[in-house]
Amino acid sequence: MGNETLRNWVNKRRRAPVTSRFRFISAHRAEYGTKRLCQVLAVSAAGFYRWVNAEPARQARAAADDVAAGQIRAVHEQSRGA
Repeated sequence: MGNETLRNWVNKRRRAPVTSRFRFISAHRAEYGTKRLCQVLAVSAAGFYRWVNAEPARQARAAADDVAAGQIRAVHEQSRGA
């Protein structure tokens, strides 16, 4: 990858939403290191680790949302017959 191409690639990711940058860091940190990726993508390492540690809560919230959506669908189906 040439310098100009690399510069464009990094600049695109710096403008990406923070969660996208965190996902990118998570996927590539074994290869490049968390500290380096956080510096290059202009995010704090502490913020990245908070995001990593919050994953169980995000999964629980998604599961609860799925349950609620199922309940809403059931009530909606019941109300069509009334």
